[in-house]
Amino acid sequence: MVKGTVVLLFLKKTGSSTTSCSKNVWVLLGDGRSINFWDDFLIKFPSLKLPFPRIYTVAIKKRGKVEEFGNKTPEGWVWNVKLRRRLFVWEEEIMFQFISVLEKAARGSGLTDTIKWSGDTSGWYKPKSYCVAIQSEAPPKVVTFVWKVAHGRVPTRSELAKRGVNCVNSLPCVLCVWRIWQRWCMIWKVHLVFPNKVKELIVLWDDQSIKLSLKCPNQCEISNAVHSRKKRRSWVAPPAGFLKFNVDAAVSGSYGDAGIGGILRNHDGLPLIKFAESVGFSNPTGAELKAIHKACYIFLSSRWRGKGSLIIETDSLLVVNWINNVCQAPIAFADIVRECSTLLYKHKWKIIFVFRESNYAAHELAREGVNQSNELHWFAV
Repeated sequence: MVKGTVVLLFLKKTGSSTTSCSKNVWVLLGDGRSINFWDDFLIKFPSLKLPFPRIYTVAIKKRGKVEEFGNKTPEGWVWNVKLRRRLFVWEEEIMFQFISVLEKAARGSGLTDTIKWSGDTSGWYKPKSYCVAIQSEAPPKVVTFVWKVAHGRVPTRSELAKRGVNCVNSLPCVLCVWRIWQRWCMIWKVHLVFPNKVKELIVLWDDQSIKLSLKCPNQCEISNAVHSRKKRRSWVAPPAGFLKFNVDAAVSGSYGDAGIGGILRNHDGLPLIKFAESVGFSNPTGAELKAIHKACYIFLSSRWRGKGSLIIETDSLLVVNWINNVCQAPIAFADIVRECSTLLYKHKWKIIFVFRESNYAAHELAREGVNQSNELHWFAV
């Protein structure tokens, strides 16, 4: 076992994939006999499953060492990740990125697998460098104060009394007033037995998962209270002289039966066009593009074409970015993205991103389109 492997084993057993320790640990690929292909810190992510869930889903082998997924040759690694089916067109781009990441991880590989610690220039794990990594996550004043509290260096009444200071007539200290701590626990719905030392209290408090059970004074969860203060987003009518086409897509799972839908409305909010139809098997992104593409041509063939400038709204920020910047679109979607972008530019239309709450009508039409055997188009008289 290479030096430092105990650190990696500790991270796996505790599930600490986002701690300061795991952020500074990475695996250098050698012969691939000691590194788990899917689960180890082979790249900047804790495992290959996180950035490439689609490849992991279609892969036949879900466990195994790196050497079981490729062969090391004098020229480098030759990868052989066996899949249970042929990839769809849109998945080929993901596979290309997947292989690129593996190639990058294999560059400069040595004879054997090793673990490196970036917290120290030597590459070896040292407790001192780990402490530095922890302290860097909090402001220095906070770290210093917590250390003082844990080691009895804050001048509380109990500590001052130990030094012979008379604190009988002084104001109570918030760190040693039982009723204040008791009140906060009652408000937060936290039940615990207080230890005798502050250091033990800090450790115990951290183990209580306070963030999952915090309550506000009126017995409402803090998270719900925050969301309730947010103004509910709703559809906003376009200004006079404009028409707004909301479009959306609905897909069964990450890839399955898909439907698209859209609704065109004027500045008074009156519906002018509705459509809902099935587009067969698709992924969410591809279906969103098909919905926009369909809306463009329906509008061009309608009698409202010259009645006002068009605004298209969708709840897919990725698609909006692709259409506004075609060079960002992957090869699998390049043609339809380029066509949609050309139509918008030619007719001086706009496409903007909105949240799902503002796109509810189009979303319901898309869900209806999943099971549609025929195209459903509705035009106002």
